[in-house]
Amino acid sequence: MASDPFNPDRRQTGMLLLANAPFGGESVYIRLYEVALDDEDSGVQTVGVKALGLHGSPRHVAPIAQILTDAEDTVLRWEAARSLQRLHDAESAVRPLITALSDDDEADVRAASATALGQYRSRRVFDALVSSLDDPSLRVNMAAENALHTLTGQRLGTKPTPWRDWADGMSDREALFAQGLDYEYPVFQRDRRLSEWIVPWLDPPNETSAAPAGMAGEARRGVSEG
Repeated sequence: MASDPFNPDRRQTGMLLLANAPFGGESVYIRLYEVALDDEDSGVQTVGVKALGLHGSPRHVAPIAQILTDAEDTVLRWEAARSLQRLHDAESAVRPLITALSDDDEADVRAASATALGQYRSRRVFDALVSSLDDPSLRVNMAAENALHTLTGQRLGTKPTPWRDWADGMSDREALFAQGLDYEYPVFQRDRRLSEWIVPWLDPPNETSAAPAGMAGEARRGVSEG
């Protein structure tokens, strides 16, 4: 199904089943997800991006970031920003994420980009997130404030002035992130449904949050990446 050349719906369904399978991270399937990034169908591309977010590595950041920048489909750009929350590569990700945060016309994409930027300790990321506190969308403001909290350990609200005043009082760039928190990507969570309480071996398909693939321990603890 995932490689059906004639039916994009089958490609999309088959790839999604593989990506969610316990063996979905094997190299043969990673190659399938990589090929999907160039598929003519945006739905297949979206599943490929999602699958690489689940099973990929830092080398996939650049092509996913290119999709975030260039794709016309809103859902595809949103999935690209969400996958970049799970993969770490400052050189390839920061500029496209900052551009999406400021320029994308969809609030969900801007909010997902703000969350992804919370893993990158740099002054330009800090400044971009502070600027996005003026975004007209509350969900973007909240995502940016949460990212700033992760970067700095501070809770200064969703107005930019307190953040700028606080940063102006820092002695150097390293001090800005000295109290930064470990970044872990957000995950899907829901409560048990009735059927899952009745059947003891059924559990909600909840994920466990973790650090992005490629993020070294020193980056998680807040050492600046420039």
